[in-house]
Order: sequence, then structure tokens, then C-alpha cells
Amino acid sequence: SDIVFSCLPNSNDVRLIVDTLLKQKGTLVNVQYWIDTTSGNPRETQKIASDLKTQDVIFFDCAVSGGPAGAIAGTLTAMVGGDKEAFIEVENIISSFAKNIFYLGPSGAGHAVKAVNNTLLAANICSVSEGLIVLKKYGIPLDAALKAISASSGRSWVTQQRMPDHVLTRGFDYGFSLGLLSKDVDTCMEMLQEKSVAAPSLKITREVIQVAKNILGEESDHLEIVKIIEEWSGEKIE
Repeated sequence: SDIVFSCLPNSNDVRLIVDTLLKQKGTLVNVQYWIDTTSGNPRETQKIASDLKTQDVIFFDCAVSGGPAGAIAGTLTAMVGGDKEAFIEVENIISSFAKNIFYLGPSGAGHAVKAVNNTLLAANICSVSEGLIVLKKYGIPLDAALKAISASSGRSWVTQQRMPDHVLTRGFDYGFSLGLLSKDVDTCMEMLQEKSVAAPSLKITREVIQVAKNILGEESDHLEIVKIIEEWSGEKIE
């Protein structure tokens, strides 16, 4: 094939495969493009892209968002980093599984945006959970509260979809693990440290995610973060 796709838990796994193929002479001779839909580490992504370039393979980090349902429907959002001119050659292929495609810059840009995106998701889950719990303590029905918030300035994908569809139902069944979310948040923390950005609210979010992961385990659904906040408050979001 002239195009390789990878979708793995982290950049270390991508690195292992790339290194293996680089050692096997002739394996990559027909490959023109490598599209990596892993939620990876921007720095490691840049190194991988540089190594593959020595074999004339153009590497794109193409982080995706939208969950299992979006993948099945072909409506994911794709966040792409890599060679801008070559991006034109692969955009149509990416459109087979992504409805919204954003070229974000050179190698690593897609993975950088995805790491920040998922950290904002984590922060939003925490803040929305805290807000809903106080509303419940005031005796306000949470389904009605979420509808009002989702039609107002406090709305987000968490208030519009995650909470009503997967938390109020007590399903916690979105299909994205707490371990993978934690990995993305850790990547964002590395980015903040590298650029000396304070970001106190995001750092506190990371602490909550770490507590949740330690208690619930990496295989728990990422929305089960809510259970930790519920335990702290003595109230359930239902």
C-alpha cells in the first residue's frame, strides 16, 4: 500500500512499529504517506516524522475526536499536523472517516491540539459535575437544568451530550477509557511545563484525574470521574 494508517494507545507504540519497519529494508519502499490517528505526543511525533522522512515517507499526525459512535458514522473531527502541500493528497482519504478536518500546522500540531482538547474535556467534566451537584442540592431536576445550560452560555459538549446520554442514565458507557484520557492530560502537562505556562485550573484537573485513575483503574470509562466528585459531595448526578 502507498498509505499506512496507525491507531494505537500512545506514541511509544507507534515508535516501536516504525523502528521495526525501518530496520526491515524494502518494507516501506512503496509507502508515500503514514497517517497516525493515535492521540500522541507532539515531540515524539516530530521525531517519528523526521525518521520516516529519511525513507521518503511523509508522516501526518491525525488525532481524531468523536468517540466510537463518530467513527462508525464517519463523522469524526480530524486534527492534522504535517506537510501542508502533501496534506492536499490525503485530505480525501481522511474524509472517509472524518466530517470536520482541520489542518493545524507542521508535524506535531494535530497531537498538540488533541492533548489540549482532551484536557479541556477533563476540566469540563469536573466543573459540570460540581455545578450539577450543587443544583441537585437545591432541588432542581438535572435533566431540566442541563437543557437550560445547553441553551445558554455555559453549554458544552459535556452538557449537551456526555451528561444527559451517559451520566444521568448511570450508564458511564461512552467508550473512552480513563487511562487514555489521563495519558492525554499528562501530554498537555508536559507542553505546559515546556513552555512555562502556569495554567492552575488545568493542573488541578490533572490532580483529580490522577485520583480517579488510582481509585477506579485505567480501564474505567473516562466519565466515571463523576463518581469521584459524587463521593466527595455525598450526592449523585441522576
